[in-house]
Amino acid sequence: MKSVGTFGGYSGKAMQWMPGRNGLLACASDGAPSALKLFYSFGKSGTLDLGEIAARGGPPPGPVTTSVPGWITMERDDGAARALVSRAWPAARVTPTCDTVAWRTTAKSVLGVINGEPRVLDLPISDGSVSEPWLVFFDHG
Repeated sequence: MKSVGTFGGYSGKAMQWMPGRNGLLACASDGAPSALKLFYSFGKSGTLDLGEIAARGGPPPGPVTTSVPGWITMERDDGAARALVSRAWPAARVTPTCDTVAWRTTAKSVLGVINGEPRVLDLPISDGSVSEPWLVFFDHG
């Protein structure tokens, strides 16, 4: 595994330290692609959770494989879902092998596209209501 960003770890003569969490340039991620959590870390001051995506009803997750192709994104796969996590923005693209995906967040607002028009959406979002494959969660308080 290649070291990246804030929680990249250290490997040298004096010590070997590779943390379980994966640090990125703007945020950090924890967990497997089928249950991936994004958050900001402020060291000893704590964290601000941005959200967690959970794939449900598909095959059980297996061992996680991780790569950093070209140092642009971190790619992770656990058999139940594949995730591309941005190193420059707290964003993830998750492709699950199941029919149901839940996004848990403390955000009070979500931006999406309905019928080709970007707008703040009413929650919860029903299946098929958005016409673009992305959502922006904001207003975390």
